[in-house]
Amino acid sequence: MYKILTADCCLALQTLPQTVDMTFLDPPFNQQKDYALHNDDMSEDDYWTMMKNVCQAVFNVTKKGRLHLFYAAGKKYGVRVENVA
Repeated sequence: MYKILTADCCLALQTLPQTVDMTFLDPPFNQQKDYALHNDDMSEDDYWTMMKNVCQAVFNVTKKGRLHLFYAAGKKYGVRVENVA
């Protein structure tokens, strides 16, 4: 069974056991966009701390050997790759 979650990932991921086969993250890029539920104008340190926490939470619920897709591109930071394992 497939299920798409649309929620605050930091809260939703806390409710899942390690049963996820694939994750796809398309986070906000901290480009001062006007989101209703997210501050898109964070300091660089706060932004990357948040992203590292999100990636770690995703890693924790994804089955070992399964797929993580992380779409990361933006005008402000370019492309950045972090190892969260």
